[in-house]
Parts: sequence; structure tokens; C-alpha cells
Amino acid sequence: MRRYYKMLALFGVLLLFVAASAYQWRTSFAHKENLVFALERLYDVRLADQELQLQLNRSATTLNNDDIVRSSSNLHRSMLRFTGEMDKIASLSVADEMAAAAKKVHHRRELLESYKSYHAVMKNSIALLNMLYTKRLAGEAEAEFIDNTMMARMQKILLGYYSGTLQMEEPLKIAVKKGMKRPELLLAHVRIIYEYHQKLQAVATGLEATAIDSELLAVAGKLEEHIAQQEEGVKETMLLLFGSAILFLIVGNVAYYQEARARLIADGLRQELQQFVDALNESAIVSKSDPRGKITFVNKKFCEISGYADTELLGQPHNIIRHPDMPASVFAELWDTIQHKRVFKATIKNRRKDGESYYVDSVVIPILGLDGEIVEYLAVRYEVTELIKARDEAMAAEKAKDSFFSNMSHELRTPLNAILGFSRLLYNKSGDAHERLQLKSIVESSEHLLALINDILDLSKIQSGKFMIDPHPFHAQQSFFTFVSRFDSYVKQEGVTFRYEFDDSLNVMLQGDWTRIVQVLSNLVSNAIKFTPKEGTVLLKAAYADGMLEAVVADTGIGMSADVQERIFKPFEQADSSTTRHFGGTGLGLSITTQLVEIMHGQITVKSREGEGSSFTVLLPLEAAQEEQSEAVAVETEDFEPLNGTVLVAEDNKTNQMLIGMLLEEYGLAYDIANDGREAVKMFAEKTYELVLMDENMPNMSGIEAMQRIKESDTRNVPIIALTANVMQGDRLRFEEAGMDGFIGKPIDEAKLYKTLRSFLKK
Repeated sequence: MRRYYKMLALFGVLLLFVAASAYQWRTSFAHKENLVFALERLYDVRLADQELQLQLNRSATTLNNDDIVRSSSNLHRSMLRFTGEMDKIASLSVADEMAAAAKKVHHRRELLESYKSYHAVMKNSIALLNMLYTKRLAGEAEAEFIDNTMMARMQKILLGYYSGTLQMEEPLKIAVKKGMKRPELLLAHVRIIYEYHQKLQAVATGLEATAIDSELLAVAGKLEEHIAQQEEGVKETMLLLFGSAILFLIVGNVAYYQEARARLIADGLRQELQQFVDALNESAIVSKSDPRGKITFVNKKFCEISGYADTELLGQPHNIIRHPDMPASVFAELWDTIQHKRVFKATIKNRRKDGESYYVDSVVIPILGLDGEIVEYLAVRYEVTELIKARDEAMAAEKAKDSFFSNMSHELRTPLNAILGFSRLLYNKSGDAHERLQLKSIVESSEHLLALINDILDLSKIQSGKFMIDPHPFHAQQSFFTFVSRFDSYVKQEGVTFRYEFDDSLNVMLQGDWTRIVQVLSNLVSNAIKFTPKEGTVLLKAAYADGMLEAVVADTGIGMSADVQERIFKPFEQADSSTTRHFGGTGLGLSITTQLVEIMHGQITVKSREGEGSSFTVLLPLEAAQEEQSEAVAVETEDFEPLNGTVLVAEDNKTNQMLIGMLLEEYGLAYDIANDGREAVKMFAEKTYELVLMDENMPNMSGIEAMQRIKESDTRNVPIIALTANVMQGDRLRFEEAGMDGFIGKPIDEAKLYKTLRSFLKK
């Protein structure tokens, strides 16, 4: 619509332009006609003036001046007509020339009046002479006083009226001397003729002096100049008018073409829109409602899904399909959103006519009028019942999976806690070398089993997206030296040379999850040692530059083919089935290592040739951190020293009860055992304890609930430490948020247990 307004405005401007051009052309043309007509009148004036000048020139040779009077009157009339035409041309500035010409014309009229008076006197005298002359010829008596000499002179005077010669003074004197009768009368008329002839000559000279031809020529020049200008103006205006008409035609044709093209486009868009509407009606649930929320339109899909006929829906509010499970706050938010002219999106549970529920992804759009106000609402919905069911099933399966892994972790770690704990205690107390060797095998096998469990749990957490990185500051160089020290006994046992080269650039504090970095490096170094024959070499190189930590683990082991290199980073993949038989392992290590590196936004690459060894390169982007000692490299220098106090242990597993009791006794602590959470709450109320070790998975009452019950009545703020096999990602955070004062996982790390107990009991 706005485009049409613009076109109308453009056409209006063009029409005004064409009309203005036409008016300008008409005005210029009329002005030119006035100028031409005035010039014609000017030519008439000049012609009359020239005729008068011609008569004046003839007056020198004749005394008949009637033509001069007639020509003068003709000039006056022409001048009046020209002046009238000039009054129509206000734009022509010839005032000076016209004023001079008018002044001369006025003076000439005065002269002509005198000329006519003098001429009349002369004509009377000449008429008398003519009468006497005629009578004399007829022999009448009245003319007897005119003698022959006088007769000849009168004839000459009369003829002189036409010839302009009035030299009769001397002949008249001669006639008088000869006795001419009554000469005084004749002489008086002759003198009158002579005198007035002289006056007429003087007036004729004045008339010649008042000629206006120069002024008329000047005015004519200006008129011709203005006519030329007007002709140019008319030409320009004609060109402008012609150009305007051409432009008008071009714009009209363009507008017509655009309109035709727009109509074609609109038809195409209308067809596409109809196809879209048809497709939408086939796939989506569509409805419209008025600003009050009353349904004004429903498509066939709406009726099919809801089970209502369109006549049952039209005029009804949308709550006719609302499910009672949907909270009212959702619909309050819906109304608040769409009434503020925003789009609302949500997944809503609806109810069919038969009472069965279904889910829709709903989008409600306010439709605005030209004034910007809401005229109706459009709702487009897609049924997602099956997706919701699949999502719920997937969530249930994920929850069941998490529960399974959590329970599996708990159930596996609980017996491992006893096996490792008792094996370490027996190993430390045994003095028999053969027994110590056997106990060492038990400890190592248990630790291997624990590592396998950790790998499986880590892989599960990574695949479910619940694996978290916990960055903290650590000193790179100290951390690497501490790391390589753990392999001293392993490389001696395997007969492999372990070399390491740490660049001076590692003497820096870095921000990263050193625990996971150690997990990556441990896997690579362990694999390198495992797959390198005796007297072979394993090399660990590390450097830090440009925000990137680079670690290279190279060996002179069995190497890998190109095909194996493509498979080793996949879960449960090894070189071949003999690898497991000869070297052991599950094939999880490198898969977990690769995914850990990717989670830390790094990359891992391998270069290997079969029979020549392998080289793994790890690149990790790490930022520099503040200079401070990291917990990861802190070295415990104090020996175990006896602790004082009584500890309440809530543990349902009898074997673990024995192990924890033995450990606490070694630390010099007294303890009581509660078999479940309920018993722990009761015992804490009956006796004073300095610390509580609380398991989580116990019968009758869980550890978290027992902890909360104890804290409700405890006024001494006795620390409660979670001692549990629940070590899945997020378990520690869950226990801390519930109110636990510390966390120790199973199998128990004796050093960590002692350190935790000492930190709380020393207070």
C-alpha cells in the first residue's frame, strides 16, 4: 500500500509539472503574440511618421498642405493604437523611449495646430486672388482694376501655391507704379500669403525636428529583442513540456510494468502462500481467536486431534481443551506475553474430548492491524505426544542408567574398600617376605580392579555429558616431577628405561584440571611401558609455550599398523584379540584419554610404525595462573601422630565396620558403630562425639537424612563427614549442598582419611 501512495505522489508531481509547463508555454506564447502585435503597430506608427515626413519634404515646393494635416492625424491615431498595445506589455522597459516619442508627438500636435491656422489664412487669401483672377479672365467689371501685369503676377502666385515660389514683392511694386487700381487690397492679401507662407515654412522645420523615427527604432529594437527571447522561451518551454510528457509516459509505463510485475509476484506469492497454508493445515494444528480469546477458526487437523467438531469449538475459549495437569501460571504467562504483542512458545498438555491427554508444541502469535493494535491471535501447534513419551522414557532410562552405575559403583567399591583396606593393613604389619609378596599382589590386583571400575564410570559420565572439569592452579614443573616419581617401581619391575625431559618453560603456574591431565598422561605412560619390551625406552617430554601445554610420550615398543591407529581411540578396541591375552586391558584407556583431551579443548595425535614404537602428542590450551602452591603438588611431610576423641561411625557393612575400626584405632581414636541412619541419630543423642563418619546407602534411614536429623538437635556443630562409595560425578557436590562437612570416597585413601580427621579434631 505504501508503494501505491508513493506512485500516486509521483504521478501528482509529474502532472503538476506538466500543467506548469503547459501554463508557462501558453503565457510565453501569448506574450510573444502581444509583442508581435505591438511591433506591427509600431511599424504602422513608423509608416505614418515617414508619410508625414514625406509630406513635410514636399511642403517646401508647394503651398498645398492638406496632405500634411491628414498625415499628422493618421500618425496620431497610429500612435494611440501603439500606446494601447504597449500598455499590455508591462514587462518591456521602453519608458524612456516612449516618453521622448510622446513628448515629440505632443509638440508636433501643437505645431500642426499652428500649421492648420496659418494654412487656413493662406487658403483664404489665395482663394480671393483666385476669384479675382478668374473674373479678370471673364472680363467682369469688378476685376477691371487688375491690369495685365497684375494679372500675370496673380497667375504666378496662384501657380506658386503649387510650385512654392512666392517672390511677388517687386512685381507688385511695379504694378502699383503703373497706376494699378485699388492695389492696397491686393497687396494686403499678397503680403498675407507671403507672411503665412514663411510661418508655414518655420512650422514645417519644427515638424521635421520632432520626428520620432529614432525613438521608434529603439523601441522596435527592444521589441524584436524581446520577441527573440520569447521565441527562445517558447522553444525551451516546448522542450520542457515535451520532456515532461515523455517523462510522464516513461514513469507511467514503468509504473504499469511494475504494477504488472507486482501483480505477477503477488499471484506467485499468493499461490506459494496457499501451498504453505495447505501444507500447514496438513501437518499442523491451526486455530485463530479474537482478542478476547474466543475461537474463530480451526483447521481439520485441530478437529482430528482434539476429537471436537468445528461447530463445537467455534466461539469457545481455548480452555475447552485444557488439561487439568497444566498449571494456571503457564496460561497467565501466555496471556501476558501475547497481550504485550510478543510471541509465546511452550509445550502444553491438552485433553481430547474423550478425556485422553496429548502434548503439543504451541506457538501463539498476535496479529496486528494497520493501527498496530491486536485484531486476532494465530496459534500453530504440532503434536509431540510420542516425542514427549520418548523423552520421558529416555529420561527414565538415563535415570535408571545413572542409578545402575551409582549402585554398581557403590556395590563394587564397598567390597573393594574392605579388600584394599585389609590388604594394606596386613601388608604394613606383616614381617614375612613371602606373605608381603602375596599381599602386594592382592593390593595391586585390587587397585587394577578399582582402575577398571573408574574407567567404566568415567566413560559412562563422559558419554552422558555429565563429566565435569575442575580447573585449579598448579605448578607445572613440580607437578610433572611428582608425576614421574610414581612410575619408579613399575619401570624397574618391567625392566624398561624411563626418561623424561622437562623444558624450563614449565616453571610456571597454570590453570587447569591437573587430576585429569594426570589421568591422560598416566594412561599414555602406562601403555608405553606395557607395550615396550625389556631394555626398551619410554620418553616423556613436556613444554609450555603460547598458552599451550605440549606433552609427548614416545616408546620403542611394538608399534602399530595404520589400521590399528584408526581403531585404538574407540571404546573397547585394541590391536587384536591377542593384545588382551598378552598385555591385558579392556581397550577403554585411550578412548577415555581422547575424550578427556577433547573436553579440555585439546587434541591428541599418534605416530607409529609396526615394530618401531609409537609416539603420542597431547596439546592442551592452558592459561597462566597466579603464583601459589597447588594442592595437587602439596607434599605431606608429617608422620601419623595419635589423635584424641570419640568418633561415631554409621556403616551397615560389617566388613567395612571392621576396617574403619582398625584404622581409627591406629590413629588413637575411640569409636562406636551404628548399623544404619536411624541408629546413628539415636546414638548421637545419647552420647557425646567429636566427629561423625556417615555412610549414605543404609537401611531404615539414609546418611543424608540422618545427618539432617542430627544437625537439627546439635548445638555443638559436630562435623559430619560423608564416608561413602557414591563417588559419581556430582555426588560430592550433592553431599556438600545437603550439609555434610567433608567427603571421603571408598575405597578409603588412608592418608586422606587421616588428614581429614586431624583437620577437624585439632579444632
